[in-house]
Amino acid sequence: MNKNVVICPYCGEEIYGDYNYETGHTDYDCSSCDSHFTEDDFIECDKCGNLVYKDDINEITTNDTVEYLCNDCMNNSI
Repeated sequence: MNKNVVICPYCGEEIYGDYNYETGHTDYDCSSCDSHFTEDDFIECDKCGNLVYKDDINEITTNDTVEYLCNDCMNNSI
């Protein structure tokens, strides 16, 4: 998936990010449900590289290593 595209956690629509030159961050505005997110609201899956909403990512701790997996990668690793 493109790093500039995320899935809205509220309605499931694809949201294309817009770089905000004033803040130096990428903003994501969902036109379907009028929600607003920033790049800090998403975490990259360590396996596939997709950006996933921070409340929907799975945090796996093995020994002292933390790995973040999206639901698809989590289900495929079981």
